[in-house]
Amino acid sequence: ARDYLQRRGFTEADWDAFGLGWALDGWQNFMAHGRSKGFSAEELVASGLVRQREGGRPFDMLRKRVTIPIRDERGRPIAFGGRVIDAAEGPKYLNTPETRLYHKSRVLFGLSQGLPALRESKRAILVEGYLDVMRMHQHGFREAVATCGTALTEEHLKLLERSAERVLLLFDGDEAGVKAALRSAPLFLNSGLEARVVLLPDQLDPDDFLQRRPREDFAARLADATPLLEFLVFQLSQRHGRSVQGRQQVLDALLPMLAQVRNDVELTKSNIL
Repeated sequence: ARDYLQRRGFTEADWDAFGLGWALDGWQNFMAHGRSKGFSAEELVASGLVRQREGGRPFDMLRKRVTIPIRDERGRPIAFGGRVIDAAEGPKYLNTPETRLYHKSRVLFGLSQGLPALRESKRAILVEGYLDVMRMHQHGFREAVATCGTALTEEHLKLLERSAERVLLLFDGDEAGVKAALRSAPLFLNSGLEARVVLLPDQLDPDDFLQRRPREDFAARLADATPLLEFLVFQLSQRHGRSVQGRQQVLDALLPMLAQVRNDVELTKSNIL
């Protein structure tokens, strides 16, 4: 695990900042350890770190993975993600399930570590992956946060509204990126947050970009972010063209999204109608 993280360019300081660990290979290592600390099997299953199949023995949820604590905004660990270091071991990422403490729609990875920087800059940078967040923090972009394997929600934005005024969204400029932007636009228009979009070249994610390009290039792209609705109109116009039929297709894509907007003031300010 240490070798893997070092190959990825993460230092011990990075491991410590995010509390990274390692889950041993085996089906009941954590189970046995938890029982030795006085927890019952039922409590360990309720934590999400142990699973119980009907008619079977309890087994460790995370095995042979780098463990990544998921914390609430006060820094308390409430769940874990696990990252394989061998592709043959299963899905790249595995998260512990939702529990009484952990609700994906209400948690942003990296928020507790990034709150001081977020409050100072009044902005959040929303990315997709745990390692993207860690890489950005490593390079001084400590406002970076990520959802935990779920779409953006109103609860996520309420968390950010407490400290930020704007959110930079790092989307791919492909079909999936446009769909993600369409889904998130009504949320932002119904919130008090300004949303802008940052596109990285060559389908690079933030982790890859910051390993290959100078930090200054990344900062320049953040500074040149495009307003969310402007991004949507441009992407849809590129796709459908400027013909009458193409413009109708753009409207057909935008109108269902605009119909969800409850904040008429924000919709008027967006200036797309």
